[in-house]
Amino acid sequence: MAYKATELPNIGVPTIYDFGTKAGLLVSAFEILAHPRGKQVGYKNVLELLGSYKLKEKKLNMKKYRMEKKLKKGINAVQKLYLYLNKTRNDFLHGNSI
Repeated sequence: MAYKATELPNIGVPTIYDFGTKAGLLVSAFEILAHPRGKQVGYKNVLELLGSYKLKEKKLNMKKYRMEKKLKKGINAVQKLYLYLNKTRNDFLHGNSI
């Protein structure tokens, strides 16, 4: 999934559908990596996985963002980027404007 998601389209000019498909594949790849045994995976599992890594750039590790009222703790820049990607994927697949 991750390989296909990062592959460039092999056509002349990519369309919004190409980018929407790539966003869907990337989010699916994250969900596959974060999948706990015997349980259903959701964005919180992916956030937990992404938050467990210590990045070399200390600014990226700072948990200074709040994306949703449901999230009680702050999140770092990588988690914030994932949430934006997940929202874009959901909007694209459900036919909402992006």
